[in-house]
Parts: sequence; structure tokens; C-alpha cells
Amino acid sequence: MAVNVAAARSRARRHQPRRVGVDTPESATARFQMEAARVLDEPLLTAAEVGALLGDVPAKTILQYARDGRLPCLRIGKHVRFVRSDVDRALSAGGYRDRS
Repeated sequence: MAVNVAAARSRARRHQPRRVGVDTPESATARFQMEAARVLDEPLLTAAEVGALLGDVPAKTILQYARDGRLPCLRIGKHVRFVRSDVDRALSAGGYRDRS
């Protein structure tokens, strides 16, 4: 009896349960679209604007905080932008720590 290996593999793949917790292209795309919709509802701030919110902190320092991971940011090409609610959340959670 000849066994069609390709057909058997195809059947096996169709009947495998979906792995939970593993990013599938569909779930990653859906998550990205939901995050983009949330971000687009709020204005994006520059480093200078965030510095003004924090009380005269230089834009260069804000960019360093973003590089260090202390402030969440979005990179759009070569530009770095901040979402106001993300900055507020990081400040309330203690993400921004002034070393002085």
C-alpha cells in the first residue's frame, strides 16, 4: 500500500491544535492595529513638549530617558514621539527618576 506522505502531513497540520501564547501573524497584526488606533486618538508629543510638561527638562535629557527605557516612546522613522497618556502612566509608576 502506497502512502502519500504530502497528504498525510497536510492532514496532520490541519488537525493540530493552535498553540496558545505564540504570536501568530493574525494576532500580532490585530494587536498592532489596536495599538495604532489608541495612539492615533491622542496627539503625539515631541521631546521638547514632554520636557516642558516635566518642568523645563531639556529635550536631550528626555531623549536619553527614552533611550534608557525610563520613558515610553514611539519611533516614527528617525523621529521620536511620546504619547501623553504613556508618559503620565510612566511618571505615576515611577518610570521617570531624576538622579539629582
